Amino acid sequence: MVVLRLSEGVKLTFAFFVPVVLFLVVLLFYSFSGVSVFYGSRDGALDLLGIVVQCLSAVAAIVFSLLLVVVQITLGKYTTRVVDYVFLGWKSLFVLYLYLETIVYGLYVMWTINSLLWLVGVDATLTLALICVGSLLLYFILLFGGFSVICIMGRV
Repeated sequence: MVVLRLSEGVKLTFAFFVPVVLFLVVLLFYSFSGVSVFYGSRDGALDLLGIVVQCLSAVAAIVFSLLLVVVQITLGKYTTRVVDYVFLGWKSLFVLYLYLETIVYGLYVMWTINSLLWLVGVDATLTLALICVGSLLLYFILLFGGFSVICIMGRV
């Protein structure tokens, strides 16, 4: 059995560029497909985007605060490698970049709501918000599935 092990630099590059590519794919899809998710006025879109951006910011803050508590509790049981595993791994950075990208793009769409392409921005922001929630759930499944002594000690 052949096991492919990627270096940390490749994983971190993956964690940064995949959210950017995902963002571009979603934006291009809504720009050229003619599919629309939001059917409302600009005022409704502005209110909805404000809610989405605030919710994503709050969820990201709560999640990373809870992860700090989890790391603090597990430090008594495992080694300090848990901090590297939880916060410096490519999975954490992927979710963090995706959340930051979606929040910043949502704020940008709110700022440019009077432009001609406002509907594309609203649709892309809503889709990226759903992708953020899905990636956070997947992140928790992968993170807590790896909390074992063998798994943590094997990551050097």
